[in-house]
Amino acid sequence: MLEYNSKEYRRAALAINYDLEALFNKNLSFFSSADQSIHKLFKQYSPSKLVLHLDSQGYLNLYNKNTGQAVYPCDPAEYAKQQVTQFLRERPNYLLSVNLPANNRNDHPYNKLTTQLHAKYLSLRPDKYFEAQDNVEQLYMFGGGLFLQFQDILNALDVKRLTVFESDLDAFYASMHIVDWSEIYRYFDRENYSLELILATDDDNIYSDIYKRILTIGVHRFAKIDLYFHYQNKELNFLSDNILNYITASIAGMGFFEDERVGLAQTLKNLESNIPISRRDLSEITELEQLPVLLIGNGPSLDMLEGFIKENRENFILVSCGTSLGTLEKKGIKPDIHLEQERILAVRNILIETTSQTFRKGIRLVALNPCHPKVFELFDERYMAIKDQDIGAVYLKRLDLGNVHSLKYPNPLVSNFGLSLLISLGFKNIYLAGIDCGMVTDTTHHSKDSYYYKDEKLNPYPHLLQSLLKVKGNFRDAVFTTDLFNKSRLGLALSLANADVNCFNLSDGAFIDGAEPCVVEELTAFATIKDKEKVLSSRLNLMFPDEKVEKIAIEDKLVSLTDDFLLLIEQLLPYFNLSGVSLEDMSKGFDVVEIMLKRLVEDEMELYLLINGSIRGLMLNLVAAKRALPPKSYDLFYFEIKPKIDLFFIEIQQQMRSNILNYDESDI
Repeated sequence: MLEYNSKEYRRAALAINYDLEALFNKNLSFFSSADQSIHKLFKQYSPSKLVLHLDSQGYLNLYNKNTGQAVYPCDPAEYAKQQVTQFLRERPNYLLSVNLPANNRNDHPYNKLTTQLHAKYLSLRPDKYFEAQDNVEQLYMFGGGLFLQFQDILNALDVKRLTVFESDLDAFYASMHIVDWSEIYRYFDRENYSLELILATDDDNIYSDIYKRILTIGVHRFAKIDLYFHYQNKELNFLSDNILNYITASIAGMGFFEDERVGLAQTLKNLESNIPISRRDLSEITELEQLPVLLIGNGPSLDMLEGFIKENRENFILVSCGTSLGTLEKKGIKPDIHLEQERILAVRNILIETTSQTFRKGIRLVALNPCHPKVFELFDERYMAIKDQDIGAVYLKRLDLGNVHSLKYPNPLVSNFGLSLLISLGFKNIYLAGIDCGMVTDTTHHSKDSYYYKDEKLNPYPHLLQSLLKVKGNFRDAVFTTDLFNKSRLGLALSLANADVNCFNLSDGAFIDGAEPCVVEELTAFATIKDKEKVLSSRLNLMFPDEKVEKIAIEDKLVSLTDDFLLLIEQLLPYFNLSGVSLEDMSKGFDVVEIMLKRLVEDEMELYLLINGSIRGLMLNLVAAKRALPPKSYDLFYFEIKPKIDLFFIEIQQQMRSNILNYDESDI
């Protein structure tokens, strides 16, 4: 044992410091080429809270500068070894699967299949089961400290892809003095291996990067993610929950066969009705750059902004989103433009129930191309915006209709569509009201005048509120949010990051990157917009010119699309004959399917959009079952589910042959 302040202690510390600085400089040099952001961050870094010191027992430990307390209760190397032993014994993980809500629709093959598959999976899944394989497809490490656990983990498991989330920069700085990061990176520098080092846990880019990896390596390789928590705090726990929910929502939101087929049918029906479609992007035309526009959602903070909106109704272009129209009628506020996005017939029923025909008269409807034809019928003046990366949009371009402009980032909620539309219309000063993307309390999910509070049976939010996340607030430290609201928030930020506009967020909800928080009491007075109706009509007619589209002979193109689809299904079928197939061979087969899907993106986008979500969801669920169920249980699972998989493929082929242009008449 070394006495502090003794010659022996100082001599030992001096010798160690020399080695520590040498290794730090080596790491710094390595990161100058491997990751310049890390090199830049730590080149002149000075720790604020945690520092390395030689313990009296002769080992290095992290110490809190303010309290003098050691971070690790024993030798950090021994602590890491004990923690890895516990990790190997418990093997915590995310086990992901996709299950759409049961809707009792026999004409929805994928929905029916996932409901049956998920029910059988849950009936066989044991409370606790660890697959015998040491192969770790993905490991998410939350917190690393000094990262001395690497050696024991990599000796015990074959980790293919490691993602590290470290929120403590002091700890990582210390690790650069005792861990040779070039050796860690070298371990992962081979085919099908990777290391992602993420040091900022509140950066929204984390989520977009994860989504890119999902598409790059394949959804099925996200079926199971092992989790290693070196330490836990509120920040890392929130991040862990958010990532799990984000991955699940992203995969479930990739679309599915029924949704895409109906979207195509409804797009073509709307086109035949000669509804003007978006032809031009007006974002570079600057004549409206000073004109303020208010995009209105149905969030809880809309109630607090009611007075401001009424006082300024003639000073803004007012644009309502989805169910906010009914709320605004209750409040006596009539918007200039109303937006709809969803394809289901229920949108029309809600509009009829919550708004009057008299109120709707004079309001211009702009809706996305997959929206139900009967929604357009409720408004006298209507326009159809084309949705980017949508099967209908892709198909329209093949019909040679001349110039067609597709809106980017219109998902997942109507507010995302609204922001994208306003940017394309050329508005430069955009204000957000009631677009909360979250909630101050865990019960107030919409305006008090909202349709959602009328009938709890119709309210989809109670079950969502059981698993809330927390994100940075617009006017406060944090607010609650749901998976969907959070995905909308990220989408809004993406739109703003790719546009040259001024955006001001008046909503007491989640912070949206790119939208400046703005309290209405601090705003200067707005001038009345002169000739608002004339200005608005002129702008909409410029983007949506009234160019009649004759009833098109689309049968020939649909016949070729159907033939190509049937051929694709025949090519996919062998990869789902999995009796007696190992997990490794199953995954390799699904890798081939992923390659096929990526080729469709290049050559036959309509086919990709029709099949993408359904095939990827099926692959994910099959791999999840293979990894979660003991071998005999999996064999039983596959034996019972295989006929249902076969029926799914038969039914989607039948729909393409006979029902391709049938649009949705159900309000589900």
